[in-house]
This record gives sequence, C-alpha cells and structure tokens, in this order.
Amino acid sequence: MVPRIVRPSPCTLALVLALSLSSGTKHNFPRPVFVYTLHPDVPMERFAAGQIGLPEPRHARIYLFAAYRFLDGNPFTAAERARWLNVWKSRANRDWPETKVNQTWRRARATVPHPLPPTATAGPAQVPFRDYITTSVCSDDAFTTAANTLAGRVRRYGAASAEVKFWVTGQDAVFAVCASAAPQQLAVAPASMPALIRADRDYQIAAATLYAQHFDEAAALFRRIAQDPASPWRAWAPYQTGRALLYKARQTQDDKTYITAVAAAEAQFRSVLATPALRVSHTAAGYLLLRCMMITNRRAAVERIGSRLLRGNWQETDLSLYLNALDEYGEALPSQWPRDAVSQWILSFQRGQAIRQPRSPAWLYAALWLAKPAEATALAGAAIENGAAPLRYLAARHFARTGRLPEARQLMATVLEEWKDLPSARNRALQLHSLLAESWDQYLERAPRAVIFASSEMNADEWESESELSARTLSMFDPPNLRPYRQQYIDSVEYARKRAAERHWDETAVTVLNEHASLRVLARAALSDTLPAALRDELARAAFTRAVLLNRWDVAKSLAARVNSPAMPRFLEKPSEFAAALVLLSLPGARPGIRFGYGRDLPPAQHDADGRNSWFSLKHDAGFEFDLPYIGPGRQPDFTLPAPPLFASPEEAREAAQEWQILRRSGEMGLNWIAAKIVDAVNANPRRPDAPELLYRVIVASRTGWWSSLPTDIPHQHGLDEAARLLSSRYRSSKWFREMSKWETWQIPASAR
Repeated sequence: MVPRIVRPSPCTLALVLALSLSSGTKHNFPRPVFVYTLHPDVPMERFAAGQIGLPEPRHARIYLFAAYRFLDGNPFTAAERARWLNVWKSRANRDWPETKVNQTWRRARATVPHPLPPTATAGPAQVPFRDYITTSVCSDDAFTTAANTLAGRVRRYGAASAEVKFWVTGQDAVFAVCASAAPQQLAVAPASMPALIRADRDYQIAAATLYAQHFDEAAALFRRIAQDPASPWRAWAPYQTGRALLYKARQTQDDKTYITAVAAAEAQFRSVLATPALRVSHTAAGYLLLRCMMITNRRAAVERIGSRLLRGNWQETDLSLYLNALDEYGEALPSQWPRDAVSQWILSFQRGQAIRQPRSPAWLYAALWLAKPAEATALAGAAIENGAAPLRYLAARHFARTGRLPEARQLMATVLEEWKDLPSARNRALQLHSLLAESWDQYLERAPRAVIFASSEMNADEWESESELSARTLSMFDPPNLRPYRQQYIDSVEYARKRAAERHWDETAVTVLNEHASLRVLARAALSDTLPAALRDELARAAFTRAVLLNRWDVAKSLAARVNSPAMPRFLEKPSEFAAALVLLSLPGARPGIRFGYGRDLPPAQHDADGRNSWFSLKHDAGFEFDLPYIGPGRQPDFTLPAPPLFASPEEAREAAQEWQILRRSGEMGLNWIAAKIVDAVNANPRRPDAPELLYRVIVASRTGWWSSLPTDIPHQHGLDEAARLLSSRYRSSKWFREMSKWETWQIPASAR
C-alpha cells in the first residue's frame, strides 16, 4: 500500500516555510498517521457505501450517524449517499453554506442582450444580525428561481420583447439591492403590461424590499401577494412572509423580544406546512421551521430531524442543522438529551454512557465497546451471532481481555481479511493482533506498523488538501525566497514519501516495549534480524542506554557492535559510567526507550537545536512524550493494554516491572546524567587535559534555540549547572571557556555568566 501524502494549504505552507527560511529551523515536522483519530478510512465514497471499518467514539458525529444506520442494517439509498457526501464535503472543507452569485442566472441573463447585463455582479451583501453573526438575506435559490422564471418569460414573450426587457430591468435592480442592501425604487408595472408581468413586478418589489432589510414592509407586500388568486407567486408569498418575520427577529437584541419574534415566524411556517395548496414551498418552509425550533425548542427540533434521518426522506440542510445542534449537548445531562434513537446512540457512545439493554445491533456495538470485561460475555456472544466485522472485532477484544486467546485469534484472522482494503481500521485491528502474539519473537514480527498517511504537525485534522503551489502563495515571498521555497516544498513532500514508505513503531509498540519488555528481551531483539534495520538499530541504542542506567555492563557490551560511536572502544576497554557517558554524549539520539513514529527524525549522532537530545525525566508519567518532534491528536489504543502483555512469561514480566521502576525512580534527565558523570570524573582528576573540553561538550549538548520549551528537570547536585560552574571558575583561561563566551547571553547557563 502506498501512503497518501499531505499537501499543506498555501497559507499554512507559506507561514511554515517563511519561519524555516528565516531561522534555519524546522517548525512543521513530518508526522506519520497509523490510525485516523477523527474520521474513518478514506475515500468517503466507500464509507458511505457501507465499508465503515471500526466506528470510534472520537469520530465526528457525521460518521457516527452513518455508522448507526449501517450497523442497524439500514443502509443509505443512492440518493441518501449522495446527500451525505455533499454535507461531508461541505463540512470537511469548512465550506460554510454562504450564498454565491448563481452561474445559472448569469447564463440565463446573457440570453437577453438588451438591456445589457450588469458588467460586474457583486456577491450578496453580508447583513449583520444578533450575536455578531453576518449573513446574506438573498439565497442561492433566488438566483435559480430568477433564471428559471426568465427562461419561461422568454419562451412566452421572446427575448427581444418589451415584456422581457421590463422584467430583466426589474430583476437586475433586485440583485443590485441584494449586493448592496441599499434600497432602490422599483416602479409598479404599468397597466399596459400583461397580468403575469405585473404580478412578477409585485414580487420583485417585495423581494427588493426584503433585501433592503425593510422587513415589516416586505411582510406586508408578501401578504398582499398571498391574497391575489391570479399571482403565480401566491404559493411562495406566505413562506416569504415567514422569512421577513425571521430576519426581523434575528436583528432583535433583546432576548425576550427575540424569542417572541422567532415564535411568530415559527407559527407562520407551521401555517405554510398545514396548507396543502402551498406544497411547492413546504420543503423550504420545513427547513426554516426547524431553524426557528432550534431557538424556541431545540430538543424537539433535534428529535424531529433525528427521526427523519432514519427514514430516508431527509435533506442536506436537515443533516447540517442536526449536526450543529448536537454540539450543544456536549455537557448536557443524559436526562436533557434528545430522545430520538440516533441522538441517544451518538451521545451515549461518545460520552461513555453505560448501555444495559442493547435494543439493536448498533446499540449492541456501543454497549460492547463501553462494557467492562466482566459484563461483556453475553454481549460478545451476540456480536459473533450478528457477524458484522466491527462487532466481531469487539468480541475478539473481549476474549483477549478475558484470556480466551484461541477464540480471539480466530476472530481477528477473519476481521483482518475483511478489512484488508481499509488501512486505518486494519492498523487498529493489527494492534490487537500483535498483542495476541504467542511469544516475544512473534510480537516483534507484528509490531512494526505501516504508515497510512504522511502528514505534518500542522495538519492535525488528517486531511489531504487539494491546494497546490499557486501564484497567490508565491506572491507572499520576496523574489529571493521563491527558489528555496519551491525547493523546500519539493524536498518536504519527497522526504515525507520516503519516511512513510518505511515501517515504524505505533503507540501500542511504544507502550509495550518501553514499559513491559525486560532488558533481556530488548537486547535479544536488537541482536536478531527480525526487525527492519532502522528499527533494530534504534532498539539497540535504547537497550544499550537502558543497560548503562541499570549497570548491566555485560548486556551493554554485547550491544556495542550495533551502537556506532567513536567513544565505544574506550567503553569496551573498561566499562564504566564515565565511559558510557562519553558514548551517550556522542549519540544525542540515544535514549532508554523507542520513539513513536518517525521519532527524533535525525541521525543519532546529530545534535538537535529543537532540544530533542538524550531523554527527559522518566519520573514524569509522560516521560517519553516530551521529546516528540510533533504534536497532534491523542494517540491512544481503543482499549487498556494488557499489563503485562499476554505473551510475556511471569519471570519476564517481573523483571521488566522491576527495571521500569528503577528507571522511573531515578527521575533524571539524560543530559544531567551524562554531565554528572563527566563532572565526577573531572573532580576526581582536575588536571586531566581533556577536562575543559569535556565540560564544554556537555554544555554544548544542552544548547537549544530560544523556541524550545523543555520540561523542568528536578534539581540535581551535579549535572549541567555544575559543569557550567566548573568551566567558568576552574578553567576560565581555557579556550573552551572563550568559545562559550562567544554565545549570546541567553545561551550561556546562568552559573557560567
């Protein structure tokens, strides 16, 4: 499988590269994605067709709505699938439904050359409403309706007729008001015009009045049209009356008056829906009725839409309204939740609300996801009977938790086969599959994970932008920067492609190997050929560092050939903490554990100005998290990992736990440990000729850019501060102190200034 490569949007890319080019520093690290955290597998066309993978509580609600339908055996029709995809594209692209000048109208208007169409048609004016919201009063439907009406009048009267010329003059004026919100005086049609054109002009005048924000006057004009039995706009006028009432309400600042005014608009829309003769406007009126109910009775509105979403007769606007409304229930008590089935399921699943009696497959899925092991046996049996892959996965997870390993392994084999074309769901399943290994060797074969998406630190949403380099982006840079900008962009894409083609450690492997593998297990794995070379070498450095911290010199020496350092011969000649400190000083990338994903993303011997050198205090719960080269959504497995791993023998588990506790109790940062050993050696022999250089080298290793934010380490008697103090006091005349004096003031340790 070839991983997808993210292309940042031009604005993001411009900002990142401007910083990079100006400071020579990397600010947007490549980031591997093994499992999508906020959405299911792409492309979404496949998801909307029923390949839902593994729905998770943290997935956005637009996906959980679809998952509910599919889990319950109620798949989308072709029409529903198209509507769902349209809403998804709008939300994924942050394309809020704002009105645009309709191209259909422009084409229709071009069929009437006299009078000439306006040379430039501006977009709809944005009108301010309460709560600092601005929006347009005229919608896309206005342009579409105008285009259809013009086509009908041209067929009836001819494009060059006086009637059509009169009509387009009026419509041009209406859209001019739409673009400016400034009133224009439209004359009433003369009696010589046909009745149809006179009715059209009355409707144009009412619409222009609405767009000019004269809402009371517009409502009166639309009511008059509604009473005219000869007007072709009679069926739409009551709906437009409701719009005028609603827009007036939205400009009201007093809350009590606002609710009353919205209720009046709601009553108008209910009246429209209750009148069969107005059926042509029922869909539009139903949408605005729901908008009103979101203010007057939100829960009833959500329940109304939720029920409709299960029947198939919903519109795109229904789903958009529904998803926005569910956001309001983030902190609400369950007793305040909407009572329709899909809302209850989504909120229960996301909020971790216990489900005692699942009443359908979707509820069974949520109940099994959330259930504690002791409560899930009967649910797991029902899941297997159902047979859907997501339910079989959860049954396997339960069996793994409760020690029924053969059954779990058998189920996982079938799930992996079914999810072979869903890389995110498959990687999630492979995490569990790896934990079901029967030995450490088998686990290490399964642990390396394929990257499914080559992303970056700033692309936390895990989407691939369609944007490419553009003239607008390039214009943000001065000409001297254009060439390096282009090259850095090309290099970053190619580098991401190269790294993503390799296998890396995911979050499960990091936890298992760092916290639950003994030194013996790590060393054996580092010396075998089971792992890819890059992962094997990283594991060798981790095992060597851990062996040094645990004073296991035999293990450290056995790993020497896999740990490339110019200081290694001295260590092999006479192993000691000081000799080991020199090895670790030469390898800023060495640490007593493996890193998630791309890790430090530099050669192990290269100093990192971003501060990701050696390791930070393991006393912190997140000791291995501080030096990640990127940020992003939480990377947690979907269940608590077995501790110790199922394949670890009792002896291995005890040994690993004891070693981990020793490392945690030390609470020492790597560079402090290295510096302390060097300081001890210098104090033991102050006349040694390399003393000033050693002190300088360890201080240099702690240098970082001003942008680095490192965790505060515990106070330590020896270490970096002591090294700086010795160099500035005992060896002040040395060239190494003079070298340090060239640094900027903020780069010099306080004790050495």
